Amino acid sequence: MAKEKQVNYTQAMVDQMVAIYAAAGTETGEAGDKARQDALEKIQAQTGKSLHSVRAKLGQVGVYIAKAQAKAKGTNVTKAELIAQVADNDPAKHEGFFDSLESCTKTVIKYVIGLQNDRNEALAFEVEDGENAS
Repeated sequence: MAKEKQVNYTQAMVDQMVAIYAAAGTETGEAGDKARQDALEKIQAQTGKSLHSVRAKLGQVGVYIAKAQAKAKGTNVTKAELIAQVADNDPAKHEGFFDSLESCTKTVIKYVIGLQNDRNEALAFEVEDGENAS
């Protein structure tokens, strides 16, 4: 004797869930995320299922849109911007000299910038001392 599979969502329930969720739109950003979250909560209240279950079912039928991921705190500087900063800090302005930094990690490039800044501060200090000595 074969067991009958228990159905968590009837086709009518799924159709109603999809209609409610689709009405929330596909707008990106916080406004769209808020509208879709409200739709999820409305579906949850109507079906008595958990938010996780509702999300999973909507994902299974291909209509669920995940929330936009929060961006990392701080500024996200590109490697190219860091290399440009190294080149700008070069007093001799060697054209193309720093292109090899493309193969370095951002950490190494930031270290080079730190060394350049230390050198520039030391040079500025020497100039100030020279002016005070005269």
